[in-house]
Amino acid sequence: HARTRAAMEDRKGGEAAEGVESSGPKEEEGDASRGEKRKSSEEGGPSSSKSARREGELTTTWPRSKPEATGFRHGWFLETHERVFEALLRRRTPTAIVELGSWYGASTRWLAERCPTATVYAIDLWDDEFILAEQGDHYGTMGDAKLRRMLRDHPLWETFVVNLWDLKDRVVPLRTTTTEGLRTVAQLGVQPELIYIDADHHYDAAKRDIETALTLFPDAVLVGDDYGHYDSVKRAVTETARAFGKVVHVDQNHCWAFAKIDSLTGRNFTPKPQTDTKFASLLDDFKRAASGPQRDKARA
Repeated sequence: HARTRAAMEDRKGGEAAEGVESSGPKEEEGDASRGEKRKSSEEGGPSSSKSARREGELTTTWPRSKPEATGFRHGWFLETHERVFEALLRRRTPTAIVELGSWYGASTRWLAERCPTATVYAIDLWDDEFILAEQGDHYGTMGDAKLRRMLRDHPLWETFVVNLWDLKDRVVPLRTTTTEGLRTVAQLGVQPELIYIDADHHYDAAKRDIETALTLFPDAVLVGDDYGHYDSVKRAVTETARAFGKVVHVDQNHCWAFAKIDSLTGRNFTPKPQTDTKFASLLDDFKRAASGPQRDKARA
């Protein structure tokens, strides 16, 4: 972890020398800046809470002093997630875990406390404005007014920092897009054993997160959220599992993993190869044509 921080400080120093802001919240932006932020997020696979930073403008670590925000617990890390992680952790003790989409840090804390010898890389943008403007459909059950009040009273980034302050020696927040964060972790020479994906649930973004994680870290086990709650997530998981030859485990139609796990609450499956619809149609035509003479002969 000390080597990781040293590497990040070197990168941070290089960015500062080039005049790139490397930490802390951005000043209020104009319409043009907000447009750049949305464009970057769409291209870079945004996290479930995004930041005003464009790709390549990394970064983070912790602020020098603890913010004055109050701690606030909110999130969706449930028993289904604990069951899947516990099954995987019994097989292997990780030294590094990557989390895509950290929100207020509920899952970040669970992972860090459950794996006391691991460093957790939490990748998110923690951008309240982006959540309201671009990700509102992810939080439909809350209602827009309630979501706005919560973000007003408990800003994502400051609240995350307060919630995880006591674990800052083992949690590394990367305030950037998910794909840029994954590339940064790879550039640091880190090889995570586990990657938890709970970021943008839109199809293109979810698929991009999974594909990038599998490409950069082929030996890592991927775990994710909301398999049965979003058709976009289910499709992304199934398609990437098929393309990369992965077995999928789904617990209670909720938490998913690319691993075979025997449990009473989950199921394992391997996505079948996708059928060429054009070929299948031609095959059906051939079968119908071939069966025609046989039907005529039977009538005779």
